[in-house]
Amino acid sequence: MGSKKYQKNLIDIQTKEIWFEAKDNSKLSSYQMFTQLMHYVQNALNKGEYLPPFLCMIDTKKAAIMKSADLLPFLAKKTIKWETSASGYTPETLDAVSANIGTYFVSFKIETHERNLSALLKMPSKAATSFLQKNKDFSRHIFGYINCFSKYCFSIFAS
Repeated sequence: MGSKKYQKNLIDIQTKEIWFEAKDNSKLSSYQMFTQLMHYVQNALNKGEYLPPFLCMIDTKKAAIMKSADLLPFLAKKTIKWETSASGYTPETLDAVSANIGTYFVSFKIETHERNLSALLKMPSKAATSFLQKNKDFSRHIFGYINCFSKYCFSIFAS
């Protein structure tokens, strides 16, 4: 990623640019992992703490990234009763989060698109925001769209 400073806290990895929810297996869905990450985001917002421009979940088989700003209207409503632990979310919380974030994240299959994810994570914030904005209205499962993404990434790096 090229980030010079990072922290490992309750949020698995924090940098100025992105917060990661990471797992060493692939048992949880992208929605479950984002729900856990949103627990920490809501806590940070409640305390007036810094929120990076991007959020990412990653495990051994998949990854997904989204703009933090896309969550703010949903979290501002404060309709979720968050449990004490991020992993202790209720089925209702998972359903509410899933219904509100499904069109905002872009998914990657690590086995075949690790290089593309890596390229996106290394993009300057403005370029990554542009890419995610252009793609937020697509289906939440964008594995077939990766070829276009690859061309986009490499066109940015080539210029």
